[in-house]
Amino acid sequence: MNVNSAAQLLQTGFRTALGASSAIAELLHNPQKLADILAKPPGSPDRLLQDLAARGESIEQEAHKFGETFLSGVSNHSKPPQYIERANEQCFLQPYDIKGTNLYGFVLESSLPQLQNLCDKYLNNLTSGQVEYRPATHYILLTFGSIDSLASREKPDRDRGYIDEQEVVIWVLTAVGQQRGSIFQIDRFAWFVPYIFVSNSPALASGREVYGIPKEIASFNIPSIDRLQDPFSLHTYTWKTLTAQTEAKWEQLIRVSQKNGGSESQSPKIWTSYSEAVAEIAQLFFGDSIMKIPGLSLPLNLLEYLLQYRLNAEIPVVMLKQFRDEKDGKQACYQAIVEIPMKVSKYHAGRLLSFGSTGGSQFEVTIYNFASHPIVTELGLPRGQAEPEQPVNIQPNLAFWLNFDFTVENGTTVWKAHS
Repeated sequence: MNVNSAAQLLQTGFRTALGASSAIAELLHNPQKLADILAKPPGSPDRLLQDLAARGESIEQEAHKFGETFLSGVSNHSKPPQYIERANEQCFLQPYDIKGTNLYGFVLESSLPQLQNLCDKYLNNLTSGQVEYRPATHYILLTFGSIDSLASREKPDRDRGYIDEQEVVIWVLTAVGQQRGSIFQIDRFAWFVPYIFVSNSPALASGREVYGIPKEIASFNIPSIDRLQDPFSLHTYTWKTLTAQTEAKWEQLIRVSQKNGGSESQSPKIWTSYSEAVAEIAQLFFGDSIMKIPGLSLPLNLLEYLLQYRLNAEIPVVMLKQFRDEKDGKQACYQAIVEIPMKVSKYHAGRLLSFGSTGGSQFEVTIYNFASHPIVTELGLPRGQAEPEQPVNIQPNLAFWLNFDFTVENGTTVWKAHS
């Protein structure tokens, strides 16, 4: 993504001019302010231009809201229609309580430009600069998880019961903000999920329909914490090539196996609290390094952000929610960018599995190549000596295990396409 494109420069220039016009009008209305400004001049010219652009953007947003409310004839207070429940409903009512989560995390080194391309394709190219998501680091997180209970918190589905679930997720940490002049101003962080696989249809339907999470059905082998010598595996429907003659086949897509070389006699590092677990994972992995985000002119200490994670702290996840139009499937009848708060509500246990030569086990992640799942290419994972059609073997930089409960809250629409 070229943040200095002609369109963005034009937009910034328009907002600066709009902000300047507003400031001049305010001075004409209140001459005393001019005397105050002359007595205490503003800062650098760059800072003044940024302030004027921010002022113009605020005016632009207010004008947009006015147009939506009064010119379209649609009231912001109109309520959406009531959802019609079914006895065999697969899409559970949110928010959700998730209990007994056993999560194995494997941190992999990726490519920052490829992650930026991914954010641009599924998020940034839609919003025209209103909000941007940029990879905060060139590392990604692969997790294998098993859940004892997933249930709705609200009636009527609260009284329906619960499901168990297994899932594999790939997580990309993004910085969320806006380009303001030459500065990318960060408002928050969010996890983007380009790939996620689940074990049952209620989990798939609820994730896709409510939040837009791109869940796929899969089967898994996820060993218990005392059976790490057994492999982790994920099988799902794949297409080796994308042709009219290619039949979908149930194939292994990801495998994680324990390698020889770990010191089994070494006592594992046990974490007694969630904050301790997150702090040590962040400290081990990032140290005191300053992370550089594409287009961000100021350095960011990502470690400080990660150390803010605590019990009941919100961990937002961002998704592209969309549905094909019934008349023209190449069009979307609904398209929005949604952020979903997740909160760890109770911590049970956790431990470090490996970090370099630390920990009792060493692991190898194998990702198989399919045209339907170009994980290695899309994420820019290192191929080593592997041929393009062959599986790729990667040693994680860090591996850990956590056991906890968490909640998935009501989402927020960050951006929505207008019909």
